[in-house]
Amino acid sequence: MAVGEGNGKVLGLITQNDIMRACFEGTLARQTLQEWLASGFARAPESVLQRITLRPDTHLRDVAELMVANSMAGDCACHHVIVQDSKGQLQGVVSSLDMVKCLCSPESVIWSKHPSFPDMFADPDDEEALVSMRVSEVMKYKEHVFTCSPGDNLRQAVRVLLATGQNSCLVMDETGLHGIITPRDIMRVFCDDVDTSMSCDVWLSDQKISLARRIVESDARVVDAADAFAEQGVDHLVVVLKGTSEVVGILSSLDVLLRTKMRNPTMRPMPLWHGPSVGEVLSQHPFLTSCRNVGTTVADAADGMLKAGRTSTLLGIQGKPPIILTENDLLRAFIDGWPRNSSVESWLQATACKDPKIPTYLEVSPFMHLTDAAAWMINSAELRRTCHHLVVRSPSGGLLGVFSSLDVARALRTLRSELDKAKLGLDATSVDAVMKPLKTVPSCKPNDSLKAALSKLDIFKQNAAVVSGESIGIITPRCALKALAEGTSQDTSVSDWLKQQPDQLREVVSGSRLLDVAAQMVEHSLHHLLVVEAESRVCVGVVSSLDIVRGVASIIYSFPFASLAWLRSLEMPCHFSLQAPFPSQSRANKVPRVEAAFLSDLYR
Repeated sequence: MAVGEGNGKVLGLITQNDIMRACFEGTLARQTLQEWLASGFARAPESVLQRITLRPDTHLRDVAELMVANSMAGDCACHHVIVQDSKGQLQGVVSSLDMVKCLCSPESVIWSKHPSFPDMFADPDDEEALVSMRVSEVMKYKEHVFTCSPGDNLRQAVRVLLATGQNSCLVMDETGLHGIITPRDIMRVFCDDVDTSMSCDVWLSDQKISLARRIVESDARVVDAADAFAEQGVDHLVVVLKGTSEVVGILSSLDVLLRTKMRNPTMRPMPLWHGPSVGEVLSQHPFLTSCRNVGTTVADAADGMLKAGRTSTLLGIQGKPPIILTENDLLRAFIDGWPRNSSVESWLQATACKDPKIPTYLEVSPFMHLTDAAAWMINSAELRRTCHHLVVRSPSGGLLGVFSSLDVARALRTLRSELDKAKLGLDATSVDAVMKPLKTVPSCKPNDSLKAALSKLDIFKQNAAVVSGESIGIITPRCALKALAEGTSQDTSVSDWLKQQPDQLREVVSGSRLLDVAAQMVEHSLHHLLVVEAESRVCVGVVSSLDIVRGVASIIYSFPFASLAWLRSLEMPCHFSLQAPFPSQSRANKVPRVEAAFLSDLYR
């Protein structure tokens, strides 16, 4: 449905996918169309109208090619085009189903008279090709179709549709097919104010169109399938093997158009979530760009990091490029017994293992997307060490700040869309899916000295050690910062140290949502949290900000492992395809994408 003003100007297009998205986002039914188009969630707002607008005299061939092109791009309403005359007046909206009804009906006037028909599906001398074309030649195979369980609720089914960018989801279990859910079905759910916590099986059993009427055999003619589309008023049919109930695929009106002038069915690429850019995160948190003089003392550097809630700082050297100092550097200074009132510069000069230069592979552009920055952080780790920081440089080479693993969690908190959360898996992934089990984390005893406990972090190349005993606790590099800032002795016992620390919420309950875990880390500027059982309070693992980074980094694959947690949880085989973007390339070729954008107000 086109949305326009009284003067005939078109403001946007509302499709059934918009209704489905509104249902998922929890949009109130009384929200106006204009408010929806301006919300940023609309499928075809005014900004993309030019890409989907055609004239009344456009050949059907060109209409089909535009729909196919938009479908392959995957970033606008690919199933519809708006028709306007030369004066900009709206003439109507054409959908992929309208196209199929016309092109696949031999009785239609278009079949014999429209000038664009002869080369739509076949060579000019083969006008019978479309008549003989079979569903199996056009359908989307089962391996490329996502599924959900009959016991899953409607909201979970909507998540499958939105997160995968597909317009159909098979409801299946080990007993076979129970039904199919499409955006048109979800539109009825929204309009009828159905509770989305209702199970798919219960909702399907109450629908007027039976499953049998939404099935077509694989050897049926495409023209016959088009008749079924029109008769049932649906955009999708389930394809079964002839004479059986075995599901082999799905046929949609768009699948028919995707076959236009092509010899093989084409899959639309999986939409990926990129998140905000590193520069956008830095602009929202000015303290990320703080820089200190290299002459500052070790204690002052530690105190500065604590007050800013940071794990690193930039140090300025007269006449030389700035260097980066992290909490792990100060941890080693504490272990080595370096005087807290000595300058950082003297410590750097005396430490042979410390190279003050910032490695070029840790430098990134402010235009780099969050997913790419997370992947870069993981791939940049040196042997047996983790990488928690990236240095952000402007296009002119100036330093803009330091981007840490906790900043990834900060960026996740800015997500305003339920769909963005679903694509990342934050709404369905628990802390248990990403945490490090207790047996893989170093431990220390309450009577160990603070130096001994922190030494274990350096030895095992870990940033957390669990304190075993009657009461649990955790030792991290932040403890070294506090000890340096406060002048605490190396010989202080771990138990005495923990007693001196203010009460902080350093625990999360097993099963907590990952989104809530990220929020807790950001609120208290903590990189590590203990994961405990709800009733017994027994520690079962540790979750870090870098664990969240690994989940975000996985999005550079066709679909993130975290977002597939809800698919793996089903009690049945799930049909989907995954493809890693770097199957056999060397590290040198694993260069993240950099968006060629210009943020003029941000970097002047």
